[in-house]
Amino acid sequence: MVTGALAHSTADIAVAITGVAGPACDEDGNPVGLVHLAAGGRDGPALHRVLRLGDIGRGAIRYRAVNEALALLDAALARTDAESAAAGAARRG
Repeated sequence: MVTGALAHSTADIAVAITGVAGPACDEDGNPVGLVHLAAGGRDGPALHRVLRLGDIGRGAIRYRAVNEALALLDAALARTDAESAAAGAARRG
């Protein structure tokens, strides 16, 4: 989803969330509380996390997923910043 978001926009970084917030398992049998998160930029692989929160309630699952997605986005931004700084240092010699 991150790759698709970047391919269809002018954004330099994207975040994606998918999962099962409840109240029941999805049609594929994935359990309530299973959440996949990804964040990444155009110049590198996406970071990915899997949460297995259990049935803690729909609102709590959504809240935790958003917080984790923001943390993952922060990590992706930090990685992008570090790579940009390293590239700049290499150009300067």
